[in-house]
Amino acid sequence: MKRILYIQSDSKLNGSGKALLNLISTIKEKYEIEVFLPNANDELGKKLQGIGIRCVGCPFPVRWYPKFKKTWKIYKNIRPVHDFTIGLFDEITAMKTLNREVNFFKPDIIHTNVGPVDIGYKIANKHQIPHIWHLREYQDLDFGAHYFPNEKTFYSLIHSKDTHNIAITQGIYNHFHLDRNKDKVIYDGVIDANISPLYSTESPIGGRFFLYVSGVVSEKKGATDALLSFCKFAKENKDFKLVYVGQYYERDVFYQKLQSIIKKNNLESRVLFLGRRNTEEVYNLMHHASAFLMLSKFEGFGFTTTEAMFNKCLVIGRNTAGTKEQFDNGLSFTGNEMGIRVDNTDDIINAMRLVSNMNGNCRIARMIDDAKKTVDNLYTFQKYADNICRLYGCYSG
Repeated sequence: MKRILYIQSDSKLNGSGKALLNLISTIKEKYEIEVFLPNANDELGKKLQGIGIRCVGCPFPVRWYPKFKKTWKIYKNIRPVHDFTIGLFDEITAMKTLNREVNFFKPDIIHTNVGPVDIGYKIANKHQIPHIWHLREYQDLDFGAHYFPNEKTFYSLIHSKDTHNIAITQGIYNHFHLDRNKDKVIYDGVIDANISPLYSTESPIGGRFFLYVSGVVSEKKGATDALLSFCKFAKENKDFKLVYVGQYYERDVFYQKLQSIIKKNNLESRVLFLGRRNTEEVYNLMHHASAFLMLSKFEGFGFTTTEAMFNKCLVIGRNTAGTKEQFDNGLSFTGNEMGIRVDNTDDIINAMRLVSNMNGNCRIARMIDDAKKTVDNLYTFQKYADNICRLYGCYSG
């Protein structure tokens, strides 16, 4: 039985973590699997261990955001990396731990599940083990990455002959100029085709609401545009609320900025921050929401976009990057639009107005149905796993 060692940079159940969990839960009977991640006792590690997967926890820095510099939190919110020396020490420690694990587990393939982590590449290269690099982010466009020591170095790694890349969208594939002879576009598996979610009869919010969901409520994920648009819309419509789901910090400057806007517009009772919620709660919120807001300017794929569509929630999405690609896939698959495309706050406000009057709107109902059909056909665990297994099959072992 082939052995696969996964490298995962985030111990939370965010997009990359969910995709990894979905993959492993589907293929765990076919392979021997281990996962190397910063904290084996956090959300993702607990889920994986709950299905019998061995996890090895060891903190390590994210390389490309940029390496060893401040502002990127890597240790379950304990602290950000401020100091080059601390980051270097952590990387050396992680490399030693990972090297020891490779000697113990003897993987046939090392699969790095995110783009901005290079320790998997280094160890795979040292042991002459095939390496798969999963590119999930635009990096420079969405996170403002400054490559260490430079962009040329990063490109030399992903384009090396022994590395095979998976891009989660065609857009990311094109962005990194990947090689059609060794690299693939494989969409994430978001939904289990064998399970139907259970929804509450009553809305958990009460009344009509727009929903924003992200691992972290942040500027780069469109949280400000969602609020500014809602503020203008709320002046003419008193029935709606705006609900944020995702991690936030009350003392954070960005959160305080949002609160200032809310207070200025007297919307304290109509803008809700729910913090993190489990998958069942999020699905229930999506099912009851009037529309889902995906306003990130350079979303890699848009895991939550697909989840919203699966739960028959209309998506108002920025017509860029992964969100645009999902809309385009739906248009190609069904011949119809499967969401409302927006480019700026004026478009978002107009979309909100349309939603507020959408009762009996056949066009909107068709969008919702076509979106669900598209997700059911393109983004299942099973299709994702089949594509990944096909790639693994190219390697001996």
